[in-house]
Amino acid sequence: MDLFAAASSTSFIVLAGSPVAVGGTPASGTGSTANFTFQFSDPSGYQNLSVVNVLMNNFLDGRHACCLAYVVASNTLILVDDAGDAEGPYAGSVVLGNASAIQN
Repeated sequence: MDLFAAASSTSFIVLAGSPVAVGGTPASGTGSTANFTFQFSDPSGYQNLSVVNVLMNNFLDGRHACCLAYVVASNTLILVDDAGDAEGPYAGSVVLGNASAIQN
């Protein structure tokens, strides 16, 4: 799989042509809490998206990072634990709209 990344005022990642993360804001920040917005697209339509992933780190490594997976069908956000293994175990999960906090 080819991976290309570029950053400006928003973040963009293209994985072998599809699906595509078309934006993320803010592009960077500091502190222990922040609000982020991500937008994803698929050339075959949004219905083709099942799980989208977000990795916030200085490099492509999920260990000791903020590594998230959003499961579209269940509207669930999953936080990978500090070991960084996307297969689990997970630090927690929350259905979007729920005020519960998850942390790693």
